[in-house]
Amino acid sequence: MIARLRLRFQNKSRDSVSPPTSPGFGKAINFQCVICFETYPTQDGFIVCKPFESRVTSPREPHKLCIDCIRGHCHAAADDMALALGGIGLRCPDPSCKNVLHFADFKFYLSPEDHERLEKRMQHECVTSASLSDLVTCSSCSLQSCVDDVYYYFTCECGRIQCRNCPRPFDEKHEGKTCEELDDEEKEGNNMESKLSEIVVRVCHRCNVQYVKQDGCNKMTCRCGATQCYICREKDITYEHFCDCETRQIHGRCRKCLKNCRLFENAEELDEQRMKEIQHGIDKVVSQYETLPIIPPPPPIPAHGRRVEKNEGYYEILVDELCSKLSLIESINEIERDALTRLKNANRQELNQIRQRCQAFRVKADERVDEIKRILRTLET
Repeated sequence: MIARLRLRFQNKSRDSVSPPTSPGFGKAINFQCVICFETYPTQDGFIVCKPFESRVTSPREPHKLCIDCIRGHCHAAADDMALALGGIGLRCPDPSCKNVLHFADFKFYLSPEDHERLEKRMQHECVTSASLSDLVTCSSCSLQSCVDDVYYYFTCECGRIQCRNCPRPFDEKHEGKTCEELDDEEKEGNNMESKLSEIVVRVCHRCNVQYVKQDGCNKMTCRCGATQCYICREKDITYEHFCDCETRQIHGRCRKCLKNCRLFENAEELDEQRMKEIQHGIDKVVSQYETLPIIPPPPPIPAHGRRVEKNEGYYEILVDELCSKLSLIESINEIERDALTRLKNANRQELNQIRQRCQAFRVKADERVDEIKRILRTLET
C-alpha cells in the first residue's frame, strides 16, 4: 500500500508543471516562451524541455513554452512533426536544442482529440524504434503487431488478410507466388491507374507514410527518422549518396564519381525531359501504325462453300498485319511501363495524358486485331 501511494505521488509530481524556485521570496518571476517570444508570469504555467535521459544534466538553459503554444505545437505534431526518440514526447522547438518535451508534462493541457492522436503516434514510434524483426503493419488501418516468421500472412483486427512481406492482400492472386513475382507481373501489365499514386507521391519504407517534397534538398528524412532519396528512392541513404563533383552536368550519371543523383537536382525538370522522350516514343508508334498498308477487302466466298485457299495471298496479308498490330501494341505497353519506372515526380495530369494516349491506341489497335482474327477464323472454317 505504501509503495502504491509512493508511486502515485511520484507520477503526480512528474505530471505536474511547477515554476522554478524563486531566488527571492515573494519576488515575481517571468519567463519568455521559445515559440511566441512573449513574456509571461510563471504562475500562468509553462512547459520546460529536459534532457533525453533524466540522469543527464543539460549544459544550457532549458527552453520554456507557454500553455497556448504547447497546445498549438501538439496540434501540429499530432500528424506531421517529428517526435522524440522512442516516442517519449516531442523534440524541443529550438532547432539547436537536443532536449525533449516529455508527454507526461503536457498531456493534461491537450484536447481529447489531440491527446488521442498524439498518443497513438507516440505508441507507433515507440514500437517502430524497437526494430522488431517480426513486426508487421496493416496497410489498411496501420495497426502494428508481431507475427511469427513461419507465417506468410496475417489477419489484422480490422479483418484484412495481408502478406507479411508486402502491403498486398494475401488472396488467390498472391497465394503460391512470391512478392517479387507479383511485382514482375504488375510491371508487365497495363494497369497504370493503380500505380499513379506511387509515382506522384513517395512512401516511407519504414512507416508507410506518404509525402511529397515542396522544396529543399533531395535527401528526405521522414518523421520516423528513415531517410530516402527523392530522385531514385534509394533507402537509408546519407549525403554520400549524392554526386558532389563540381561539373556542369545537372542530370544523369556523373562521369567522375558515377553517381546518378544530386543533392539539389531539379526533379520536375528531370521528369519533364523524360516526359518528352515518352511522348516522342508514342508519336513514333502511332506513326508506324498509321503508315501500315490498307488491307484489301476479303475475297467473296463461293456459293458452294469451298474454303478459300491460303495460297490466294489474302491469308498471308492478314497474318502479317496481325503480327504488325500486336508488335505495335507491345511497343505501346513498353512505353507505358517505361513511364511508370522513369517518371518520379510527374503530376497526375501528365501521367493521365500518357495513360489516355496509350489506352486510345490500344482500343483502336485491338478493334482491328479482333476483326483480323474473326476473318481468319472464317477463312479456316
